[in-house]
Amino acid sequence: MSNSIEIGIGSFFQFSCFSNGAATALFSLADAIASLGYKPILVNLNGKEPWFEDVQGLKDKYERRNLAEWEEKGYKNLDIFIDIDGYLLPQKRRSIAKKVVVIVR
Repeated sequence: MSNSIEIGIGSFFQFSCFSNGAATALFSLADAIASLGYKPILVNLNGKEPWFEDVQGLKDKYERRNLAEWEEKGYKNLDIFIDIDGYLLPQKRRSIAKKVVVIVR
């Protein structure tokens, strides 16, 4: 099953992916979304930081976008954006996606 629905998942790409549970939630959600046939997109909320320092092997598994470059690169709005822990202000979340889900762990 292939579906063109794009589901963004927000997280901070910085330091170790094991420094807190947010990155674990990011990868688990991305894998679940992909297994259902949708397209997960990892959205970096931390400026233009390229990736986590300790999981380089996962860097190219899913498409990545930096929130700081959203308008500059002309990214179209996501169908759904999942904000892990609700870091983004509501108006910012709504500016990048048609629908929003906030997960509080």
